[in-house]
Amino acid sequence: ARDMQSHHQQAVEMAMIIYPKTQDADLRAIAYDIATAQSAQLGQMQQWLIDWNLPAYGSAPAMRWMASSSEHSGHGDPALTPEELNAQMGMATDEQLKQLAAASGTAADCQFLELMIRHHEGAIDMVDAIEEGRNITSNIRKFITLLLISNIAEVIILLIGLVFRDQAKEVVFP
Repeated sequence: ARDMQSHHQQAVEMAMIIYPKTQDADLRAIAYDIATAQSAQLGQMQQWLIDWNLPAYGSAPAMRWMASSSEHSGHGDPALTPEELNAQMGMATDEQLKQLAAASGTAADCQFLELMIRHHEGAIDMVDAIEEGRNITSNIRKFITLLLISNIAEVIILLIGLVFRDQAKEVVFP
């Protein structure tokens, strides 16, 4: 839950960077949906930690639990740096977040789409590893299933938004 919380927090951050500055109404709606849905999911994950009597922050490095996942070799590898682990999770770097904040117009829109697609792909890998290696309760299984479905749907929407831009990065569909 802790790793997923940090992952969700960054998705909310990126969505709130693009939301006020995009001129694309569809992208603004997507950003709003990402920010609100993932904020609600953050609350649910925080409640799990409370229910399990676990602190909000742990001492273990991020993603180490994924090392036991046979399908996701490399994730959680103790030899990887925190930056490499974050990249595997689809996390944007601090520099990429600064660039997104500084960008404007369709360049910002496209950068957001590219970062969020990679971010969601990392979340899908995380969900797969959770399902593979964990004894999970039915409420968490439902949450994971809904999370996976919403992430896949959002990736499809984001890809459509990226594909339907011409070479000048202008929207080419009404």
